[in-house]
Amino acid sequence: MVRWNTSSIPDSASITGATFTGFVTIKGDADNRSLTADWYTAWPIDTADYSATPQISAITGFDITSIVLNANNAFVLQNAATNVSKTDYTGLRFHISGGQPLGGNSVLMTTFDSGPSNRPTLSVSYTCP
Repeated sequence: MVRWNTSSIPDSASITGATFTGFVTIKGDADNRSLTADWYTAWPIDTADYSATPQISAITGFDITSIVLNANNAFVLQNAATNVSKTDYTGLRFHISGGQPLGGNSVLMTTFDSGPSNRPTLSVSYTCP
């Protein structure tokens, strides 16, 4: 889960797109799975927020085998126009697709503390009238 303060986007802006970039340090794809994500607005996260059936509204499926290790990977986000907040925080909650795994499936990324070149970023494009 990651979140950003996106309240500096002008209220009159029309969000046209968003991309998440994360530096991947470890990945496992024993079951040919995909990385998925849903937009997340509640904070802080608690036990009721975990779900076996996520909405998958931001990243519908990015094949783990195509993710590059020890590099920044960019993921184009869907439904940004209705999910990027102009008044508060915008968050993403990540998942691995599929049901019960037979092997190890994971994608690990660096955190904000990893330095400016490796921290997770949200790039939002918008237009203003």
